[in-house]
Amino acid sequence: MPVIPAVFAMPTLTKGVKDLRENLLDLREKTERLDVSESRRKELLDGVSNFAGKALDKLQEGETAVYSGAGDTNNNTDSKGIRSSPIQDEPLDLDNILDLYGTHIEGRGLRAGHGGHMAYVPSNGVFPAALGDFLADTLCTYAGRAYESPGGVDMNNMLLEWMAEVFGYPEGFQGNLTSGGSAATVIAMATARDSRKGLRARDFHRVVVYVSELTHHCIRKALHTIGLGEAIVRDIPVDSRWKMDVKALETSVKNDVQDGLIPFAVVATVGTTDVGSVDPVDAIADVAERHGLWLHVDAAYGGFFALCEETRPLFRGVERSDSIIVDPHKGLNVPYGSGVVLVRNGQKLHLSNTAHKQGSYLYHPRIHSGVNDTQVSPCDLSFELSTHFR
Repeated sequence: MPVIPAVFAMPTLTKGVKDLRENLLDLREKTERLDVSESRRKELLDGVSNFAGKALDKLQEGETAVYSGAGDTNNNTDSKGIRSSPIQDEPLDLDNILDLYGTHIEGRGLRAGHGGHMAYVPSNGVFPAALGDFLADTLCTYAGRAYESPGGVDMNNMLLEWMAEVFGYPEGFQGNLTSGGSAATVIAMATARDSRKGLRARDFHRVVVYVSELTHHCIRKALHTIGLGEAIVRDIPVDSRWKMDVKALETSVKNDVQDGLIPFAVVATVGTTDVGSVDPVDAIADVAERHGLWLHVDAAYGGFFALCEETRPLFRGVERSDSIIVDPHKGLNVPYGSGVVLVRNGQKLHLSNTAHKQGSYLYHPRIHSGVNDTQVSPCDLSFELSTHFR
């Protein structure tokens, strides 16, 4: 076969490069609208800030109701409510957007920051925390892996270390910042499942989890999510102060052992959602130790009352738990989407989330050559990889 001289291939190559350049220039022109100028950024910031400021002022001055919109048609499909402005290709101007938001979102439903809001637990969120979210979103910081944002991971770990100290967890713990108590519970229960020696899927229908009559339903959701939907959930009765009856717990565990079942975990609550009661964690920990149960503490609501001297005694025994969850968007008044899970034996949390084969795209020469420090990445302590920098 004759060899084609390189000179004859050059025009094709040059045309290809020229076409590529033209395509890139065309794409740059089309995507320039995503790059907002400094003056436009200021205009948008001022508009949103003024809107938020007026809404907060009305809230603080009592000019808005705690709840509005009982006859809300927001979810109807007849072009009412927010649906009067359907998703479209072209952008809306800021005034139009804020008018829609004020009328159909801020102006309808429950206002958690209202002085008359007595239901549930979360607050309105403190303003500086919103600015923290603004920084994270504007700079798009990804703190899921240590080598991508060592400072971000350090910040996460500082928060986790502080909370571990609050609850009396020893060195060697590990934890993760999550979207809330439900996600934190999934991580804790999955770790408990993976830490139970000899437990196999064929045994799941014999597994027993002990809760009180007031335990949050996220426990049952978590069990279903991690494949323990067939597990037996025992509702242990409560006493006159709405605390788990420890004697009834002990009796139930003994009976289940005799019946050939597998006592697996017990959930103690520090601050029930229904009435705010606190289970006797220390006494429950004694039962857990005697029978080899994983002790999980749900402190999503009441956890940060550990910072108050007068309520600190209620947390006696929490330091003995295997895992604990707590919601900063409750007790610390930060915005929604802020939960925490801590596991006393951090290696168990790490193993539960790294037993699978990881993708090659997560490989980093500096990390895997041992040059980097021993910082554990948050994505290796959770089922989440892509996550908000909380």
